Parts: sequence; structure tokens; C-alpha cells
Amino acid sequence: DQNHNESKEAGKKSQMTYCSEIHHGLFLYPDGENNIWYAPCCAAEAKKIKNDFFDFENDPYLQSLREQNQKNIKNKECNFCWQEENHGSTSKRQSGLNFPIDKSGLEIFEYNINWACNLACIMCGPHFSSSWAKELGLKDNQNQIDRRKNHMIAQLDLSNVKRIHFNGGEPLINDDHVRVLEKINDIQAVKITYNTNGTKLPSDRAIRLWENSHHVRVFFSIDAIGSAFEYIRYPGNWDQLRDNMQWFIKQMPSNVMFGINATVGAYNLLEMIDLYSWFKHSLYTNREGDISEFQWQPASNFDYKNLSNVIKQDALEKLKDCKPMESLYN
Repeated sequence: DQNHNESKEAGKKSQMTYCSEIHHGLFLYPDGENNIWYAPCCAAEAKKIKNDFFDFENDPYLQSLREQNQKNIKNKECNFCWQEENHGSTSKRQSGLNFPIDKSGLEIFEYNINWACNLACIMCGPHFSSSWAKELGLKDNQNQIDRRKNHMIAQLDLSNVKRIHFNGGEPLINDDHVRVLEKINDIQAVKITYNTNGTKLPSDRAIRLWENSHHVRVFFSIDAIGSAFEYIRYPGNWDQLRDNMQWFIKQMPSNVMFGINATVGAYNLLEMIDLYSWFKHSLYTNREGDISEFQWQPASNFDYKNLSNVIKQDALEKLKDCKPMESLYN
């Protein structure tokens, strides 16, 4: 009985700290130079290396995180998840606990495909957007970045990948994501998701691959509607975006589903009311009736928590019927 209880307690402790993404995940993004930033996931602290040789199994940084995680240590590089859990929110770590502990190899791949982006969104900056860099006069080499090869991708073994997520920049601005999907042996076994600003349409090559996959969900990065959208996602056009999303709904294969991924800050907190209403009316399902998702995350540079108490209380009262924003009340 004592051994059983000790084993049970050890299992509980492991669940408190175990992260499948630390052991089986990889997040990559180029920085507009000949460098790649990498981490076990997009929420963890990333390290910079040259766009060259990379060993997923034996990389020192990833190995160190895995060893700490095996010892149930809450490493500082993953503070984002620990803080979310301390506030009662479901962290990225907790969302991935359904992955078996005894497996090895790369199973979860997140890829900020490129630095090239056609928008300069208010919450973004030159680190993730070539348009922002151009606006600020820092660098204007978008075409060069579009053509630059990611040598790390060429080396990665994607044969065991079960989930893959594409972000940017703008992932649909070119076919780099297609080249990654074409490396996967059994695409029918892979769940694929995208964050896209909705201004670009997928190529025919991409649609053919999506049609053969197990599951695809396209999240549109929309934080408001109408003129508020155009202010936040400059120089996006709301009418064009609506036309594009209707094209997605009508033209995509039946296994493609949709969602909203909103970034919420002090500048657009109350815009969520109109956005959620529009979502329920215009993007609630795909053409097969599969329910779309509505997700959001805080804008780190414009934290709504910095609003005055009076404004926050007013916002909470007005948002009480906006179901996706329930976690604001935790």
C-alpha cells in the first residue's frame, strides 16, 4: 500500500509539471536575418541560432528543459504557463497533457513560417513583420526573406508529427507552408492549424494537401470589425476580408474548419462585443455545419489590466454576455 501511495503521489506531482511540448514539441521562426529562433513551444523562452545544422533530439537547450521537466522542476523558461496556471487559466502545457509520456521524437511542430507580412498590426512590430520594419525604415528585404531557405526545416524528421501549426508573418503570403506539408509521409494522420490575417488566399497546391489531411482549422486573426479592424490591422480592408472569409467557407474542402484568434488589449477590449456578434452570425460554422472556435489572448504591450478600475468594471459589465471572455472574470 505504501509503494502504491508513493507511486500515486509521484504521478500527481508529474502531472503538475509534465509538459508534452517540452519533450515532443518544437517552435521555429526566422527573424529577418540569417537566424532562427527556437523553443519547445511558442509560449516558452526562445533561443537564437544560425540557420544551419540542428539536432532536435540532442540540442543542449531542449535537453536541459527536458531534464528539468523530468525532475518536476518549474523551469523559468516556461514562466508564461506557470503564471497562467497560477491565475486559474488553462495553460498551453495543460492543453497538451493528452500526449503519452513514453513516446519520443518530434510530434508537435509550430512554425512561424516567415518574417514577411503585408500588414503592420498595432500589437506587432518589426521582429515579426516585414511591413512594420519597412514602416520604421529598418529594413526592406521582404523579397529576399520570401526566397530564403530554412535549412533547419530540411533536416527535421517530421515522420511522427501529429500536430502542426503555421503562423507568421503571414503564412499564406507564399508556399513555404506547402513545402513543409509535402515533407510529411502520412498527412492523413496530422491535425493542421493556421493563424492567418485573412488577406491572402491559399494556393491550389495547399488546398490539395488540406483536402488529404485528417483535419485543418484556419484561424483568422481578427480583433475587431469595420473601421476598428482597419485601424488595428493596418492597412487591411474589412470589406475585402469579409469577401475572403466567405470564399474560404464556400470553396474549402469539407474537412477545413474555421475560427477567430483575437488579440485583446486596452485599445479593443469593448470591440469584442461586436466581433463576437459578427462571428456568431457570419463565421459560426463551415459549410458542413462544423462549429468554429473563438479564441483570444492578451496583447502583451497593451495590457487591458492597466486600465483604471472604473473602466475595467464598466468593461466587465458590458462583456458579461460575451461567452468567450468569461476568463476575464477569474
